[in-house]
Amino acid sequence: MKRLLAAAVLVACMPVANAQDKGKSDFTHNAEFRLRDLYQQNESGNEKVKPSHHNGIDQRFKLGLGFKANEKFSLGVTLLQSTSWGQQSTDTQIGDHSTISNTGTGTQENFMSVNEAYANWMMSEDFWMRFGRSNFSFGDGSVMSTNDWEAQPYSFDGVTAHYEFEFGRLTALAFKYRDLSKPTAVTLSNNSDPQHDAYGLVFDMKSPMPEWLKMVNVYVIQDVQDGSDSNAGSTVNGLQNQNALRYGVLGGFNFSMIDLKVGYNMVSGKNTDYTTGVANATDRTISENMMQAEVGVNLPNLMSSRIALGYHQDSGTKAADKTTKDNTYDAYFYEKHGSTGLMDIFGWGNFTDINVSWTVKPSDSTTAGLAYHMLSKTQKEDAAYMGTYGLSGTTASVGNAPATLDCAGTAGDECKSALGSEIDLWAEHKYDGGLAVIGRVSYFTPGEQLKTTTNDLKDSITQVFVQGKLTF
Repeated sequence: MKRLLAAAVLVACMPVANAQDKGKSDFTHNAEFRLRDLYQQNESGNEKVKPSHHNGIDQRFKLGLGFKANEKFSLGVTLLQSTSWGQQSTDTQIGDHSTISNTGTGTQENFMSVNEAYANWMMSEDFWMRFGRSNFSFGDGSVMSTNDWEAQPYSFDGVTAHYEFEFGRLTALAFKYRDLSKPTAVTLSNNSDPQHDAYGLVFDMKSPMPEWLKMVNVYVIQDVQDGSDSNAGSTVNGLQNQNALRYGVLGGFNFSMIDLKVGYNMVSGKNTDYTTGVANATDRTISENMMQAEVGVNLPNLMSSRIALGYHQDSGTKAADKTTKDNTYDAYFYEKHGSTGLMDIFGWGNFTDINVSWTVKPSDSTTAGLAYHMLSKTQKEDAAYMGTYGLSGTTASVGNAPATLDCAGTAGDECKSALGSEIDLWAEHKYDGGLAVIGRVSYFTPGEQLKTTTNDLKDSITQVFVQGKLTF
Protein backbone atom coordinates (compact mmCIF):
# COMPACT_ATOMS: atom_id res chain seq x y z
CA MET A 1 0.00 0.00 0.00
CA LYS A 2 2.87 2.41 0.78
CA ARG A 3 4.35 1.81 -2.66
CA LEU A 4 0.97 2.38 -4.28
CA LEU A 5 0.55 5.68 -2.45
CA ALA A 6 4.08 6.70 -3.40
CA ALA A 7 3.32 6.02 -7.06
CA ALA A 8 0.12 8.09 -6.84
CA VAL A 9 1.99 10.99 -5.28
CA LEU A 10 4.66 10.75 -7.98
CA VAL A 11 2.08 10.89 -10.77
CA ALA A 12 0.27 13.81 -9.14
CA CYS A 13 3.29 15.93 -8.32
CA MET A 14 5.62 15.59 -11.27
CA PRO A 15 3.58 17.70 -13.72
CA VAL A 16 3.18 20.36 -11.01
CA ALA A 17 6.90 20.40 -10.37
CA ASN A 18 7.51 20.77 -14.08
CA ALA A 19 5.11 23.71 -14.31
CA GLN A 20 6.83 25.46 -11.43
CA ASP A 21 10.25 25.00 -13.00
CA LYS A 22 9.29 25.60 -16.63
CA GLY A 23 12.24 26.38 -18.82
CA LYS A 24 14.77 24.62 -16.60
CA SER A 25 13.55 21.03 -16.89
CA ASP A 26 11.42 18.81 -19.10
CA PHE A 27 8.63 16.43 -18.15
CA THR A 28 7.48 13.74 -20.58
CA HIS A 29 4.89 10.99 -20.36
CA ASN A 30 3.49 8.15 -22.45
CA ALA A 31 0.81 5.54 -21.84
CA GLU A 32 -0.57 2.30 -23.21
CA PHE A 33 -3.86 0.47 -22.63
CA ARG A 34 -4.03 -3.14 -23.84
CA LEU A 35 -7.10 -5.39 -23.88
CA ARG A 36 -7.03 -9.07 -24.88
CA ASP A 37 -9.55 -11.86 -25.37
CA LEU A 38 -8.18 -15.40 -25.69
CA TYR A 39 -10.41 -18.41 -26.28
CA GLN A 40 -8.78 -21.84 -26.00
CA GLN A 41 -10.69 -24.90 -27.10
CA ASN A 42 -9.45 -28.09 -25.44
CA GLU A 43 -6.54 -26.32 -23.74
CA SER A 44 -5.24 -29.51 -22.07
CA GLY A 45 -5.03 -31.60 -25.25
CA ASN A 46 -7.54 -34.11 -23.88
CA GLU A 47 -11.23 -33.43 -24.47
CA LYS A 48 -12.17 -35.76 -21.59
CA VAL A 49 -10.55 -33.43 -19.06
CA LYS A 50 -13.20 -30.93 -17.90
CA PRO A 51 -13.49 -28.02 -18.18
CA SER A 52 -11.89 -28.47 -21.59
CA HIS A 53 -12.40 -24.92 -22.92
CA HIS A 54 -11.57 -21.52 -21.49
CA ASN A 55 -12.17 -17.89 -22.43
CA GLY A 56 -10.24 -15.18 -20.62
CA ILE A 57 -10.08 -11.40 -20.95
CA ASP A 58 -6.97 -9.59 -19.73
CA GLN A 59 -6.08 -5.93 -19.62
CA ARG A 60 -2.94 -3.92 -18.87
CA PHE A 61 -2.36 -0.22 -18.31
CA LYS A 62 1.20 1.07 -18.61
CA LEU A 63 2.29 4.60 -17.75
CA GLY A 64 5.76 5.95 -18.51
CA LEU A 65 7.10 9.12 -16.86
CA GLY A 66 10.30 10.97 -17.67
CA PHE A 67 11.97 13.91 -15.97
CA LYS A 68 15.00 15.67 -17.48
CA ALA A 69 16.79 17.97 -15.07
CA ASN A 70 19.41 19.13 -17.60
CA GLU A 71 21.57 17.79 -20.41
CA LYS A 72 23.36 15.38 -18.08
CA PHE A 73 20.77 13.99 -15.67
CA SER A 74 17.33 12.45 -16.22
CA LEU A 75 14.93 10.06 -14.49
CA GLY A 76 12.49 7.47 -15.79
CA VAL A 77 9.61 5.51 -14.23
CA THR A 78 7.25 2.90 -15.74
CA LEU A 79 4.12 1.92 -13.80
CA LEU A 80 1.99 -1.15 -14.60
CA GLN A 81 -1.47 -2.32 -13.64
CA SER A 82 -2.51 -5.70 -15.03
CA THR A 83 -5.55 -7.83 -14.33
CA SER A 84 -8.03 -10.38 -15.67
CA TRP A 85 -11.73 -9.58 -16.03
CA GLY A 86 -13.98 -11.30 -13.51
CA GLN A 87 -13.41 -12.22 -9.89
CA GLN A 88 -12.37 -15.45 -8.24
CA SER A 89 -14.61 -17.58 -6.06
CA THR A 90 -12.68 -16.43 -2.98
CA ASP A 91 -14.14 -12.92 -3.27
CA THR A 92 -16.85 -12.29 -0.71
CA GLN A 93 -19.22 -10.22 -2.85
CA ILE A 94 -19.78 -8.98 -6.38
CA GLY A 95 -17.42 -6.13 -7.15
CA ASP A 96 -14.81 -7.21 -4.58
CA HIS A 97 -11.59 -7.54 -6.58
CA SER A 98 -9.17 -7.38 -3.67
CA THR A 99 -8.08 -11.03 -3.85
CA ILE A 100 -7.78 -11.49 -7.60
CA SER A 101 -4.18 -12.05 -8.65
CA ASN A 102 -2.37 -11.29 -11.88
CA THR A 103 -1.37 -14.40 -13.79
CA GLY A 104 2.26 -15.18 -13.13
CA THR A 105 2.92 -12.28 -10.76
CA GLY A 106 1.01 -13.11 -7.59
CA THR A 107 0.21 -9.45 -6.91
CA GLN A 108 -3.27 -8.16 -6.26
CA GLU A 109 -5.06 -6.65 -9.23
CA ASN A 110 -5.54 -3.30 -7.50
CA PHE A 111 -1.79 -2.92 -7.05
CA MET A 112 0.18 -0.79 -9.52
CA SER A 113 3.72 -2.15 -9.78
CA VAL A 114 6.89 -0.23 -10.59
CA ASN A 115 8.38 -2.01 -13.60
CA GLU A 116 11.12 0.59 -14.15
CA ALA A 117 12.69 3.27 -11.94
CA TYR A 118 16.08 4.53 -13.04
CA ALA A 119 18.43 7.49 -13.38
CA ASN A 120 20.53 8.37 -16.45
CA TRP A 121 23.86 10.17 -16.32
CA MET A 122 25.19 11.52 -19.63
CA MET A 123 28.91 11.93 -18.94
CA SER A 124 29.78 12.94 -22.50
CA GLU A 125 28.31 12.82 -25.99
CA ASP A 126 29.56 9.25 -26.39
CA PHE A 127 29.30 7.81 -22.88
CA TRP A 128 26.30 7.46 -20.56
CA MET A 129 25.22 5.26 -17.63
CA ARG A 130 21.92 4.03 -16.22
CA PHE A 131 21.34 3.17 -12.55
CA GLY A 132 18.34 1.41 -11.01
CA ARG A 133 15.62 -0.88 -12.37
CA SER A 134 15.03 -0.92 -16.11
CA ASN A 135 14.20 -3.05 -19.13
CA PHE A 136 17.20 -4.36 -21.05
CA SER A 137 17.50 -6.22 -24.33
CA PHE A 138 20.02 -6.77 -27.09
CA GLY A 139 20.22 -8.42 -30.49
CA ASP A 140 16.91 -9.97 -31.55
CA GLY A 141 15.81 -10.67 -27.95
CA SER A 142 16.73 -14.36 -28.13
CA VAL A 143 18.97 -14.09 -25.01
CA MET A 144 17.81 -10.99 -23.09
CA SER A 145 14.64 -9.11 -24.00
CA THR A 146 11.98 -6.78 -22.67
CA ASN A 147 9.37 -9.52 -23.17
CA ASP A 148 6.69 -6.85 -23.31
CA TRP A 149 4.04 -9.29 -24.61
CA GLU A 150 3.68 -10.70 -21.10
CA ALA A 151 1.67 -8.99 -18.39
CA GLN A 152 4.88 -8.12 -16.54
CA PRO A 153 7.87 -7.26 -18.77
CA TYR A 154 11.35 -8.21 -17.63
CA SER A 155 13.21 -5.57 -15.65
CA PHE A 156 16.64 -5.81 -14.05
CA ASP A 157 18.18 -4.11 -11.03
CA GLY A 158 21.69 -2.81 -11.57
CA VAL A 159 23.93 -0.62 -13.72
CA THR A 160 24.56 -0.38 -17.46
CA ALA A 161 27.27 1.71 -19.13
CA HIS A 162 27.08 2.57 -22.84
CA TYR A 163 29.84 3.87 -25.10
CA GLU A 164 29.10 4.92 -28.67
CA PHE A 165 31.75 4.34 -31.32
CA GLU A 166 31.49 5.48 -34.92
CA PHE A 167 30.99 1.85 -35.96
CA GLY A 168 29.02 0.45 -33.01
CA ARG A 169 27.97 0.50 -29.36
CA LEU A 170 29.65 -1.25 -26.44
CA THR A 171 27.49 -1.90 -23.35
CA ALA A 172 28.72 -3.14 -19.97
CA LEU A 173 26.12 -4.55 -17.56
CA ALA A 174 26.07 -5.50 -13.89
CA PHE A 175 22.75 -6.89 -12.62
CA LYS A 176 21.67 -8.36 -9.29
CA TYR A 177 18.90 -10.87 -10.04
CA ARG A 178 18.40 -12.15 -6.49
CA ASP A 179 19.59 -11.12 -3.03
CA LEU A 180 19.14 -14.45 -1.31
CA SER A 181 18.51 -15.05 2.38
CA LYS A 182 20.44 -17.38 4.61
CA PRO A 183 19.53 -21.05 4.01
CA THR A 184 17.33 -22.78 6.57
CA ALA A 185 20.06 -25.36 7.06
CA VAL A 186 23.57 -23.92 6.95
CA THR A 187 24.82 -27.19 5.47
CA LEU A 188 23.03 -26.32 2.22
CA SER A 189 25.51 -23.61 1.30
CA ASN A 190 29.16 -22.77 1.84
CA ASN A 191 28.72 -19.09 0.93
CA SER A 192 28.48 -16.32 3.52
CA ASP A 193 26.64 -13.83 1.25
CA PRO A 194 24.33 -15.74 -1.10
CA GLN A 195 23.20 -13.81 -4.16
CA HIS A 196 22.57 -14.19 -7.89
CA ASP A 197 24.45 -11.74 -10.13
CA ALA A 198 25.34 -11.25 -13.78
CA TYR A 199 28.15 -9.26 -15.41
CA GLY A 200 28.71 -8.87 -19.11
CA LEU A 201 29.66 -7.02 -22.28
CA VAL A 202 27.47 -6.55 -25.36
CA PHE A 203 28.66 -5.14 -28.68
CA ASP A 204 26.35 -4.02 -31.49
CA MET A 205 27.84 -3.05 -34.83
CA LYS A 206 26.23 -0.22 -36.76
CA SER A 207 26.99 1.97 -39.76
CA PRO A 208 29.27 2.44 -41.51
CA MET A 209 29.26 -1.19 -42.66
CA PRO A 210 28.93 -3.05 -45.98
CA GLU A 211 25.50 -2.65 -47.53
CA TRP A 212 24.83 -6.39 -47.31
CA LEU A 213 25.69 -6.56 -43.58
CA LYS A 214 22.67 -5.34 -41.59
CA MET A 215 23.47 -6.38 -38.03
CA VAL A 216 26.20 -7.92 -35.88
CA ASN A 217 25.72 -8.60 -32.17
CA VAL A 218 28.30 -10.23 -29.89
CA TYR A 219 27.93 -10.78 -26.15
CA VAL A 220 29.53 -12.47 -23.15
CA ILE A 221 27.78 -12.73 -19.75
CA GLN A 222 29.03 -14.30 -16.53
CA ASP A 223 26.05 -15.59 -14.51
CA VAL A 224 26.84 -16.52 -10.90
CA GLN A 225 24.59 -17.66 -8.07
CA ASP A 226 26.13 -18.59 -4.72
CA GLY A 227 24.03 -20.16 -2.00
CA SER A 228 20.30 -20.75 -1.76
CA ASP A 229 17.27 -19.06 -0.32
CA SER A 230 15.24 -20.40 2.59
CA ASN A 231 12.88 -22.22 0.20
CA ALA A 232 15.52 -24.77 -0.84
CA GLY A 233 17.00 -22.37 -3.39
CA SER A 234 16.61 -22.11 -7.13
CA THR A 235 18.43 -20.85 -10.18
CA VAL A 236 17.44 -20.53 -13.79
CA ASN A 237 18.68 -24.11 -14.13
CA GLY A 238 16.95 -25.29 -10.95
CA LEU A 239 20.09 -25.91 -8.88
CA GLN A 240 21.39 -24.05 -5.86
CA ASN A 241 24.84 -22.90 -6.97
CA GLN A 242 25.71 -21.87 -10.50
CA ASN A 243 28.73 -20.46 -12.31
CA ALA A 244 27.91 -20.15 -15.99
CA LEU A 245 29.51 -18.28 -18.88
CA ARG A 246 27.10 -17.30 -21.66
CA TYR A 247 28.36 -16.09 -25.03
CA GLY A 248 27.19 -15.91 -28.60
CA VAL A 249 27.02 -14.09 -31.91
CA LEU A 250 24.14 -12.99 -34.15
CA GLY A 251 24.38 -11.71 -37.70
CA GLY A 252 21.86 -10.21 -40.12
CA PHE A 253 22.49 -10.03 -43.88
CA ASN A 254 20.66 -8.69 -46.94
CA PHE A 255 21.39 -9.71 -50.53
CA SER A 256 18.95 -7.97 -52.88
CA MET A 257 15.65 -9.88 -52.43
CA ILE A 258 17.16 -12.31 -49.88
CA ASP A 259 17.58 -11.62 -46.16
CA LEU A 260 19.33 -13.95 -43.74
CA LYS A 261 19.67 -14.15 -39.95
CA VAL A 262 22.05 -16.59 -38.24
CA GLY A 263 22.84 -16.92 -34.54
CA TYR A 264 24.71 -19.30 -32.23
CA ASN A 265 24.76 -19.26 -28.40
CA MET A 266 26.74 -21.27 -25.84
CA VAL A 267 26.51 -21.76 -22.08
CA SER A 268 29.37 -23.43 -20.18
CA GLY A 269 30.33 -23.80 -16.53
CA LYS A 270 29.18 -25.72 -13.47
CA ASN A 271 26.12 -26.23 -11.28
CA THR A 272 26.45 -27.49 -7.72
CA ASP A 273 23.55 -29.12 -5.86
CA TYR A 274 23.81 -28.74 -2.07
CA THR A 275 20.52 -30.41 -1.15
CA THR A 276 22.45 -33.30 0.42
CA GLY A 277 24.83 -30.97 2.27
CA VAL A 278 28.18 -29.42 1.42
CA ALA A 279 30.09 -32.62 2.11
CA ASN A 280 28.00 -34.57 -0.42
CA ALA A 281 27.56 -31.78 -2.97
CA THR A 282 26.97 -32.90 -6.56
CA ASP A 283 28.61 -31.01 -9.41
CA ARG A 284 27.09 -30.94 -12.87
CA THR A 285 29.00 -29.71 -15.89
CA ILE A 286 27.13 -27.16 -18.00
CA SER A 287 27.50 -27.53 -21.77
CA GLU A 288 24.53 -26.04 -23.62
CA ASN A 289 23.98 -24.51 -27.02
CA MET A 290 21.31 -22.91 -29.19
CA MET A 291 21.40 -22.26 -32.91
CA GLN A 292 18.92 -20.43 -35.09
CA ALA A 293 18.69 -19.39 -38.72
CA GLU A 294 16.08 -17.78 -40.95
CA VAL A 295 16.19 -17.03 -44.65
CA GLY A 296 13.57 -14.81 -46.26
CA VAL A 297 12.61 -13.92 -49.82
CA ASN A 298 11.09 -10.45 -50.26
CA LEU A 299 8.61 -9.79 -53.08
CA PRO A 300 7.80 -6.06 -52.97
CA ASN A 301 5.50 -6.21 -56.01
CA LEU A 302 3.31 -8.90 -54.41
CA MET A 303 1.76 -6.85 -51.58
CA SER A 304 5.22 -6.51 -50.01
CA SER A 305 5.27 -10.27 -49.41
CA ARG A 306 7.97 -12.09 -47.49
CA ILE A 307 8.32 -15.88 -47.56
CA ALA A 308 10.65 -17.26 -44.87
CA LEU A 309 12.09 -20.59 -43.77
CA GLY A 310 13.25 -20.79 -40.14
CA TYR A 311 15.15 -23.27 -38.01
CA HIS A 312 15.73 -23.31 -34.25
CA GLN A 313 17.43 -26.01 -32.18
CA ASP A 314 18.63 -25.97 -28.58
CA SER A 315 20.32 -28.77 -26.69
CA GLY A 316 18.91 -31.40 -24.34
CA THR A 317 20.37 -33.88 -21.83
CA LYS A 318 20.50 -37.64 -22.27
CA ALA A 319 18.98 -39.70 -19.46
CA ALA A 320 22.31 -41.34 -18.63
CA ASP A 321 24.00 -37.92 -18.20
CA LYS A 322 21.51 -36.18 -15.92
CA THR A 323 23.41 -36.81 -12.68
CA THR A 324 26.70 -35.37 -13.97
CA LYS A 325 25.80 -33.03 -16.86
CA ASP A 326 23.43 -30.17 -17.59
CA ASN A 327 23.14 -29.97 -21.36
CA THR A 328 19.53 -28.73 -21.51
CA TYR A 329 19.62 -25.20 -22.87
CA ASP A 330 18.74 -22.51 -20.34
CA ALA A 331 16.71 -19.99 -22.36
CA TYR A 332 17.46 -17.17 -19.90
CA PHE A 333 15.37 -13.99 -20.47
CA TYR A 334 14.39 -14.58 -24.10
CA GLU A 335 11.41 -13.10 -25.94
CA LYS A 336 8.86 -15.80 -25.19
CA HIS A 337 5.98 -14.86 -27.46
CA GLY A 338 6.23 -16.31 -30.94
CA SER A 339 9.52 -18.10 -30.33
CA THR A 340 7.79 -21.50 -30.52
CA GLY A 341 4.75 -20.46 -32.54
CA LEU A 342 2.15 -17.84 -31.64
CA MET A 343 0.18 -20.22 -29.40
CA ASP A 344 3.09 -20.21 -26.88
CA ILE A 345 2.40 -23.80 -25.81
CA PHE A 346 6.07 -24.75 -25.48
CA GLY A 347 9.20 -22.96 -24.32
CA TRP A 348 12.85 -23.22 -25.27
CA GLY A 349 15.02 -25.90 -23.71
CA ASN A 350 15.51 -29.27 -25.48
CA PHE A 351 13.45 -27.83 -28.32
CA THR A 352 13.55 -27.93 -32.13
CA ASP A 353 11.35 -25.88 -34.45
CA ILE A 354 11.30 -26.00 -38.26
CA ASN A 355 8.91 -23.43 -39.67
CA VAL A 356 7.79 -21.70 -42.85
CA SER A 357 5.87 -18.41 -42.98
CA TRP A 358 4.31 -15.96 -45.42
CA THR A 359 3.71 -12.31 -44.52
CA VAL A 360 1.86 -9.78 -46.69
CA LYS A 361 1.18 -6.07 -46.34
CA PRO A 362 -1.84 -5.15 -48.48
CA SER A 363 -1.72 -1.54 -47.22
CA ASP A 364 0.45 0.71 -45.09
CA SER A 365 -1.82 0.09 -42.10
CA THR A 366 -2.57 -3.65 -42.51
CA THR A 367 -0.30 -6.68 -42.19
CA ALA A 368 -1.27 -10.37 -42.31
CA GLY A 369 0.60 -13.64 -42.01
CA LEU A 370 0.41 -17.42 -42.16
CA ALA A 371 2.92 -19.75 -40.48
CA TYR A 372 3.43 -23.50 -40.04
CA HIS A 373 5.64 -25.00 -37.30
CA MET A 374 6.95 -28.55 -36.84
CA LEU A 375 7.82 -28.88 -33.13
CA SER A 376 9.90 -31.61 -31.48
CA LYS A 377 12.26 -32.42 -28.63
CA THR A 378 15.96 -32.26 -29.52
CA GLN A 379 16.77 -35.15 -27.15
CA LYS A 380 13.82 -37.50 -26.84
CA GLU A 381 14.84 -38.75 -23.35
CA ASP A 382 14.74 -35.22 -21.93
CA ALA A 383 11.72 -33.09 -20.96
CA ALA A 384 9.70 -30.63 -22.99
CA TYR A 385 9.20 -27.25 -21.34
CA MET A 386 5.99 -25.27 -21.20
CA GLY A 387 5.48 -21.78 -22.61
CA THR A 388 3.16 -19.01 -21.42
CA TYR A 389 -0.03 -21.02 -22.04
CA GLY A 390 1.39 -24.54 -21.92
CA LEU A 391 -0.79 -27.61 -21.68
CA SER A 392 -3.32 -27.21 -18.88
CA GLY A 393 -2.76 -29.73 -16.09
CA THR A 394 0.75 -30.82 -17.11
CA THR A 395 2.88 -28.28 -15.24
CA ALA A 396 2.63 -26.31 -12.03
CA SER A 397 4.19 -23.13 -13.37
CA VAL A 398 5.42 -21.60 -16.58
CA GLY A 399 8.92 -22.72 -17.48
CA ASN A 400 8.96 -25.93 -15.43
CA ALA A 401 9.33 -29.34 -17.02
CA PRO A 402 6.08 -31.33 -16.69
CA ALA A 403 6.71 -34.89 -15.53
CA THR A 404 4.25 -36.23 -18.12
CA LEU A 405 6.56 -35.09 -20.92
CA ASP A 406 9.82 -36.23 -19.28
CA CYS A 407 10.13 -39.88 -20.31
CA ALA A 408 13.66 -40.51 -19.02
CA GLY A 409 12.53 -43.18 -16.59
CA THR A 410 9.81 -44.85 -18.67
CA ALA A 411 9.77 -47.59 -21.25
CA GLY A 412 11.42 -46.90 -24.59
CA ASP A 413 8.18 -46.81 -26.56
CA GLU A 414 7.05 -43.86 -24.38
CA CYS A 415 10.01 -41.70 -25.45
CA LYS A 416 9.20 -39.86 -28.66
CA SER A 417 10.60 -36.72 -30.25
CA ALA A 418 7.58 -35.25 -32.03
CA LEU A 419 5.63 -32.70 -29.96
CA GLY A 420 3.25 -31.66 -32.71
CA SER A 421 2.58 -29.09 -35.41
CA GLU A 422 1.03 -25.61 -35.31
CA ILE A 423 -0.69 -23.37 -37.85
CA ASP A 424 -1.05 -19.62 -37.18
CA LEU A 425 -3.19 -17.22 -39.22
CA TRP A 426 -3.12 -13.58 -38.09
CA ALA A 427 -3.75 -10.01 -39.16
CA GLU A 428 -3.01 -6.57 -37.67
CA HIS A 429 -4.54 -3.21 -38.56
CA LYS A 430 -3.33 0.15 -37.26
CA TYR A 431 -5.79 3.02 -36.98
CA ASP A 432 -5.14 6.73 -36.75
CA GLY A 433 -4.78 7.94 -33.19
CA GLY A 434 -2.55 5.13 -31.86
CA LEU A 435 -4.98 2.19 -31.93
CA ALA A 436 -3.75 -1.20 -33.24
CA VAL A 437 -5.93 -4.33 -33.44
CA ILE A 438 -4.65 -7.90 -33.87
CA GLY A 439 -6.74 -10.98 -34.65
CA ARG A 440 -5.43 -14.55 -34.77
CA VAL A 441 -6.64 -18.13 -35.19
CA SER A 442 -4.21 -20.95 -34.34
CA TYR A 443 -4.48 -24.73 -34.51
CA PHE A 444 -2.19 -27.26 -32.77
CA THR A 445 -2.05 -30.96 -33.68
CA PRO A 446 -0.35 -33.15 -31.02
CA GLY A 447 2.66 -35.30 -31.93
CA GLU A 448 3.64 -38.80 -30.90
CA GLN A 449 5.14 -37.73 -27.55
CA LEU A 450 1.79 -36.32 -26.46
CA LYS A 451 -0.18 -39.33 -27.75
CA THR A 452 1.65 -41.95 -25.67
CA THR A 453 -0.20 -44.03 -23.11
CA THR A 454 1.31 -42.02 -20.25
CA ASN A 455 0.42 -38.59 -21.64
CA ASP A 456 -2.84 -39.37 -23.49
CA LEU A 457 -3.04 -35.91 -25.06
CA LYS A 458 -4.39 -36.89 -28.46
CA ASP A 459 -6.80 -34.06 -29.23
CA SER A 460 -6.07 -30.85 -31.14
CA ILE A 461 -6.06 -27.40 -29.52
CA THR A 462 -7.55 -24.25 -31.04
CA GLN A 463 -6.87 -20.65 -30.00
CA VAL A 464 -8.84 -17.57 -31.08
CA PHE A 465 -7.14 -14.34 -30.04
CA VAL A 466 -8.13 -10.66 -30.34
CA GLN A 467 -6.15 -7.72 -28.98
CA GLY A 468 -6.63 -3.97 -29.03
CA LYS A 469 -3.79 -1.67 -27.97
CA LEU A 470 -4.05 2.11 -27.60
CA THR A 471 -0.87 4.11 -27.18
CA PHE A 472 -0.19 7.82 -26.85
